[in-house]
Amino acid sequence: MWTICARFPGALVVLAAATLAASGAARQAMAEPAQAGDIWLLPMNDATQHSHDIDDIFDRPDGWPKAAHTARQIVLGGNYLVQTPAPRVREELARFKAAGLRLDVFLGVLPVDKSICGIGVEGLAWPGEAASYAAKLKRLGADVASFTFDLPLSDGHYLRADAVHHACNLSIAETAQRLASAIRAMRAFYPKADLIDVEVPTGLPTAEWIAGLSEWLDDFQRAAGEPFRGLVMDAWWAFPWQDTVRQTAALLHARGIKAGIFIDESDGKTMPAEQWLEGAKGHDCAVRASGAQLDMLVVADWSNPRVRNGPETDAATLTGLLDWVAENGACPP
Repeated sequence: MWTICARFPGALVVLAAATLAASGAARQAMAEPAQAGDIWLLPMNDATQHSHDIDDIFDRPDGWPKAAHTARQIVLGGNYLVQTPAPRVREELARFKAAGLRLDVFLGVLPVDKSICGIGVEGLAWPGEAASYAAKLKRLGADVASFTFDLPLSDGHYLRADAVHHACNLSIAETAQRLASAIRAMRAFYPKADLIDVEVPTGLPTAEWIAGLSEWLDDFQRAAGEPFRGLVMDAWWAFPWQDTVRQTAALLHARGIKAGIFIDESDGKTMPAEQWLEGAKGHDCAVRASGAQLDMLVVADWSNPRVRNGPETDAATLTGLLDWVAENGACPP
């Protein structure tokens, strides 16, 4: 089912989509696809975003059997899990576990005193929020395989006060120390979960970005006592990105860190679904053509509620896009 081996050297089992239809035994009985890398599915939710059909991911698995079989892990926002009624979340988690799927939780936990800076800035949190999230997830019985951190370097360090009034503009070293402190608090509840970073690599000169990223990875490992397991790039497609993505992936691989990228459309919160998805397909095609050595693609939508999650038989859905990406869909000549 996958023709993905040439695109993804060096597999990392990380995040993908969810199936709630088949039992773990049934999944094992199905023919395993050739594997060399991973595709994640990050659907819009109805707790902190504007999804109208997130429940279909859990209640209508028959709507996306191919995408579900491709899946390894389900990625959900921490706010979704703690704001959704607990009985519902426990039901969902039980279905994931029965299906043999692992859970990733996407969080912004870089701790800052928001009376000073950080109000309204993505990825930043009050001190103690990380431990609070982890404790709540533990009480829900969430078996978290990995945590993905939302833009700690990009919004903790690179975001400037002249661009966003409440930006903190921390040094790279202080950003690393603050994130490490949050992770140490989470480790009391989840000592073995993988750590995945998400950053914006575009908008800076490539050489400046690569130098800063190298410093960040060194400082974080020193502060946390462990490296990231992977880093996913959130590219602003309007900027030149190809060389930056190639160099970022090479730097990560040299350090034993897996490299990924989001496949999405960054323009048009009210864009028609078909147009949004065509844009996302175009970015996937451009990533293929770039020659970047990537271990994972994240098929994601957090901005356009017109893009439904399923069914996958409809090409104008997120699970339909995941199938297209997994099958190396045809690109324009």
